[in-house]
Amino acid sequence: MAELKRHFTLTKLTFYGVGDILGAGIYALIGKVAAEAGNLAWSSFLLATIVAIPTALSYAELTSRYPKSGGVAVFVGRAFSNTYFPAIVGFLVLLSGLTSVAAGANAVHGYFSLFLEIPRWVIISIFLGGISWINFRGIDDSSKLNTLCVFAEAGGLLLIIGFGFFHWGDGNFATGRGETFLSKETLEGIGGAAVLAFYATIGFEDMCNVSEEVKKPEQTVPRAILLSLVITSLIYIGIALTVVSVASYKELGESSAPLAMVAERIIPFFSPKVVAALAIFSLTNTALANLIMASRLLYGMSREGWIFKALGFVHPQKQTPSVAILTVFVIALSIALSGTVKILGQTTSVVMLCLFIFVNLSLIVIRLRNLAPDSRLKIFQIPLLIPMLGIIVSAFLLTQAPREAFLRLLILMIIGFLIYLPYKIFARPNRSLTPAD
Repeated sequence: MAELKRHFTLTKLTFYGVGDILGAGIYALIGKVAAEAGNLAWSSFLLATIVAIPTALSYAELTSRYPKSGGVAVFVGRAFSNTYFPAIVGFLVLLSGLTSVAAGANAVHGYFSLFLEIPRWVIISIFLGGISWINFRGIDDSSKLNTLCVFAEAGGLLLIIGFGFFHWGDGNFATGRGETFLSKETLEGIGGAAVLAFYATIGFEDMCNVSEEVKKPEQTVPRAILLSLVITSLIYIGIALTVVSVASYKELGESSAPLAMVAERIIPFFSPKVVAALAIFSLTNTALANLIMASRLLYGMSREGWIFKALGFVHPQKQTPSVAILTVFVIALSIALSGTVKILGQTTSVVMLCLFIFVNLSLIVIRLRNLAPDSRLKIFQIPLLIPMLGIIVSAFLLTQAPREAFLRLLILMIIGFLIYLPYKIFARPNRSLTPAD
C-alpha cells in the first residue's frame, strides 16, 4: 500500500501549528477576555498557556512513541487495547474539527460580503471545495498555503502589537475588575477569562495527525508542539497588553470586532476591509489545518483496522488519502450548509477537554503497563506527574461548562456508536491492536 509523503520539517510543522492555534478566534475572543479580566487580560492568556502545557507535553511524548496519523485514537487504542473506544474517540475528534471548519466557512461568507455579495451556499461550497482540492494535491501545496496564511494572520497581529507598543505606557497592567489584585472579583475575572483564553490555545493537538508526513517525527513533532504554543502565547499576551492600553475593558467587551476598533485607533491606514482580509486568511488557514487533520485521522484509523478499509486508500500520484479527503469534504459541507453549526460549536470545547483527559490518561496507562513504542529511535519522555496534572486541570475546566453541552456530547457519542456499529457487524475486521504496518 502506498504511503504518505514526508514533507514537514521542524520549521514547516511549526508554521502549521502556529497557523492552526492562532485561527480567527483572537479577533473576537480578546474582547471577551478583557471584559472578564480587565487590564489583567494578559495574565489570563499566560494562565491558559500554563494550563495547556501539561497536555501539550503528553501529546508530545505520545506522538514520539506512536508517530501515526490516527492521533488520539491511536494513543487510546495502544493504551486500552480496544477497538470500540478509539473509534468513538476518533469520531469525536473528527466532529470537533469539522464543526470548526463549518463555522469557519460560514464566517468566510460574512467577511467576503464586505467585498462582494454572493449567495451563502456558493461561497461555502467554493471555499470548502478549494481547500479540499489543496488538501488532495498534497502536503507540499498545503504547506505553502499554510505559510502564506500564517504570514498574513500573524503579520497582522504583530503589526497591531508593533504600533500598540508605543501605547503600553498608557496602560495599567496590574488592575482587574476588582479594587485590588487579590479581591474576589479580580481573581474570579482572571480565572473566568483564562477559561475563554484556554480555547485559543487549542490546535497544537492537530500536529499529531500529520506525523506520517513529518521527517523524523519522533523528535520533530514534540519540538514543533512546544515552539508553536510558546510563539502563539507570546502573540496573545502582546495583543492583550495592546488592547487594554488603547481601549477600556468595557469598550472591548461591547465591541463585536475589538481588534478592528483598536487597529483603527493606532494604525492610520487600517480599514474594515483590511480586517476582513486578515480574518479570511486566518479562517482559511484554520480550516485547511482541520481538514488535513480530519482526513489523516480517518486514514490512520482505517490503517489501524478500526473503520472502513477504503478510507485508508492513498492516491498513487498525489500520495494523499484521497477517499478520506473526499469523505471529510462531504461531511464538512453538509454541516456548514445545515442549521446545526451553532449547536455543535457549543459542544466543541467540552469534547476537546474530554479528549485531553483521555490523552493524559492514555499516557499514564501506557507508562504503567510499560508498553513498547512503535519507534526504535530515542523518544521524547516526560515525568509521569505531568499527565496527572493535565487530567486535574482539564477536569477542573470541564466543571465550568454548561450542562447542556454534556447532553449534546452524550448525543454525539450515541451517533458515533450507531455509525460504527454497522462496520463492526458487517466488516468484521480481523486486525489486532498491534502497531500498524
